[in-house]
Amino acid sequence: MSAWQQTLSDLGLRALGLGSPVISGSWVSPENAIPTINDAFTLSTVTGQKWIAPLTGIVRSVADVSCIVLPDGTFPAPDSPVFQISPHVYLRLLRLQAKAIETPNTSPPTIRPVPCYFVYRDAAWQGTGGAAKRDYVAGEALEIGNGKLTIHDDAGIPIHPLCVASTFVRLMQTWPDLQARDLGATPKLVADLQLSKILPTTAPSKIYLHCVDLHGYPVTTALSTTSGVVSEAVGLGLYSVDSAQTWTASQPNVRLGQGTIGKLSSAVV
Repeated sequence: MSAWQQTLSDLGLRALGLGSPVISGSWVSPENAIPTINDAFTLSTVTGQKWIAPLTGIVRSVADVSCIVLPDGTFPAPDSPVFQISPHVYLRLLRLQAKAIETPNTSPPTIRPVPCYFVYRDAAWQGTGGAAKRDYVAGEALEIGNGKLTIHDDAGIPIHPLCVASTFVRLMQTWPDLQARDLGATPKLVADLQLSKILPTTAPSKIYLHCVDLHGYPVTTALSTTSGVVSEAVGLGLYSVDSAQTWTASQPNVRLGQGTIGKLSSAVV
């Protein structure tokens, strides 16, 4: 932690900022490093790089969080580090995301892919005696190095890192003061942030769909009564449709995954 963060901690004032939805523009240190994202919902680093707290939260181990399901339906090792966003920050993130990228509506609540847990697999704990298991503020270096990152919502279902990165970039563009920075510093240009640099330079031509069952396991045999649904990652429940694809059925009649014709049965239909 920086000198001013340590001073605030020593004075007991650091807790006053734990509910602030400040967002880090980097997930990996050094800031000029560009982590690799693949279609398996995973972000990878190279040896020597350290992870950065994406928001304010606490580091725990997977054994303390029972709901995490990996993209392939398996579970991470119990001793894997997991960063959990502070509950107060998570609630504010819900509202900010709704305000920034959704249109007002009176329909039932939207199920949003809002990040809650950042799980680090094959990573090295750099703290000893559980010292790494503590609270961190956004932008602070975690005591976790190397490995792979998957991001999960509050139900433990994985969210693609590009989805999270693009959402965070949008929030920092809309409200520059949300960008984590040193005391007295001005926000950086969003285009210069690490999160902006890992995003594609052109808009995707596809709409991606992640299909899971009620337990969070990937649906690997998704069927559709419409054409244009393509499997993007075998065994991970990731599908896509062309952005120009239109469906003539009304929204309540469109189904993807198991039971697409609305027939209750003990078999997959």
